[in-house]
Amino acid sequence: MTSKQLADIVSNTKDAGEVHKPSNRKPVAFISGPLEVSTAYFDRYYKPRIADAINADHNFVIGPVSGIDALALQCLLDQHVAPPRIRIYMAGFEIASRPKFVEELEAQLGPESIVEAKKEDGSEALTTWDRDAAMTRASDYDILRFRTEREQKAIYGQTWRPRVSNTERNWRRRKGDTGMEDRDIRYIRHVSSGEKRLKPVWSLRRSKVDAQVPDVKECDGSCDSHRDAVLMPLVFGKQAFGFGSDGSRTT
Repeated sequence: MTSKQLADIVSNTKDAGEVHKPSNRKPVAFISGPLEVSTAYFDRYYKPRIADAINADHNFVIGPVSGIDALALQCLLDQHVAPPRIRIYMAGFEIASRPKFVEELEAQLGPESIVEAKKEDGSEALTTWDRDAAMTRASDYDILRFRTEREQKAIYGQTWRPRVSNTERNWRRRKGDTGMEDRDIRYIRHVSSGEKRLKPVWSLRRSKVDAQVPDVKECDGSCDSHRDAVLMPLVFGKQAFGFGSDGSRTT
């Protein structure tokens, strides 16, 4: 990806926040993703996009949890990204409950590395959704991927239940969806393009647990937030960066 392509994607990304960013400010990428991931998953879906952002001299905001957050931070440090380019957002309750983690991060990245997340009105962030919303407002685009329903079922088996992940909330918030910090939001069944083509067959073989989601909106199989970067590099002729970052798709 060229620096011009990356700049076009950033400039076209819908900004869902109230933060007014100066024109001379470096673009900021918000990295988010699942907790249960392998290094292979990270290397395939995240590492190339992070490398593009590093080479473009962009800055980064990340959450404080395991999985993609932890792998992304380690990747940035391994690539010798300067600490001032990295900010870790935490809600007040997270800072209070993890003093050792905070101390270690500040020792590694500096005292300004941790940002206490606030709600849009300046009040205290009370949930991880509030914290993620603050990162959306503080950034220009997303580097993320969330799994399709079928991928989730392969991982969780009979324990799978329909839910909207924090990563999907981040993607939908960037696209302009409101209420992503509410407890109950509309579930969307995300499917791959291959599943969409085979829908007349696999829909007859749905498991009993699917009865919990009887009539829900289903994506078109081409969402830029969960498609395979290797098999589907283009969306309507436009190269997509970071799975859902270009703001040009709707479901």
